[in-house]
Amino acid sequence: MEVIQYIHRLNMTEAGLSGTKALFLRVSTDAVPMLVKFWGISNLSLDTNYPIVFKDQQSSKEYTLVLRKFSKNSKELRINSIVDYLRDKNIETGDEITFTRISKNPGHYEYYISMKKNDSAQFCYVRPKKLYVILNRELLSSQSDRGRLVVTHNGKDIELSYEFVENNTLRDAATTIVGDSTAKALSFDLYEVKLGNNSPRVNMSLKKSGDKYIVIEEKRWEFHGLNN
Repeated sequence: MEVIQYIHRLNMTEAGLSGTKALFLRVSTDAVPMLVKFWGISNLSLDTNYPIVFKDQQSSKEYTLVLRKFSKNSKELRINSIVDYLRDKNIETGDEITFTRISKNPGHYEYYISMKKNDSAQFCYVRPKKLYVILNRELLSSQSDRGRLVVTHNGKDIELSYEFVENNTLRDAATTIVGDSTAKALSFDLYEVKLGNNSPRVNMSLKKSGDKYIVIEEKRWEFHGLNN
C-alpha cells in the first residue's frame, strides 16, 4: 500500500481574512511539480479543470476539489471549489489541511482530506517594515504590548522578546502577509521581535510545551511519500 500526503497551511487570504470574496488554496511554486504528480496529471493544460473527489476523514462527507492553472506565463496553481470544506471546518489562519492519496492496487487511488487546527502563535515577518505581525497572540502567556519568553530553538533555550512598534495599513504589509496582490490593505499591529540578540526575519510558530515554547520555522507546505 502506498500513502502520499500533501500538507497545506492556511494563510490569511485562505482563511477569508483579507477582504477577498473568492476562497481557494494557492499552491506554492516549488510545490507545483509534486502536486501535479499527486493529482495524477501527465500534461497540465491552461484553463482546464482537474477534479478529484476527496472524502473527509472525520465526517465521510465528499468534496469535489479542482486543480487549475490560470496563467500561461506563471506556474501558479490553485485548488478551487474548496469553499464548502473551509466553511464546514470553521478554518483559521495557520490551520493545516492534509490531502492524502492511498493506493492499495496499482492504478487505483482513494483520496481523503482532513483538518488539523492551529495550536500555536504565528509570527509573520513583514519584509518592507522589517517587523512582525503576531497572529493568535492569545496563545502566549503574556498578551501585553511587550513580552519576554524562554523558548527552545534548535534544541537550545533562548530568550524571545517582542514589543509593539506601530499600527500600519500599508498595502505592502498586507500583500506580504496575505500573499495575494489583489487583497485589500488591512490594518496590522507591528512588533519588533528578537530571538536572543537577533531578529530571525522568517515566519515562525511558537508551540507551548510544558512551561516553555518551541520555535518552529515552518514552510507553508509539506509532502510525505513523494519525491521529485
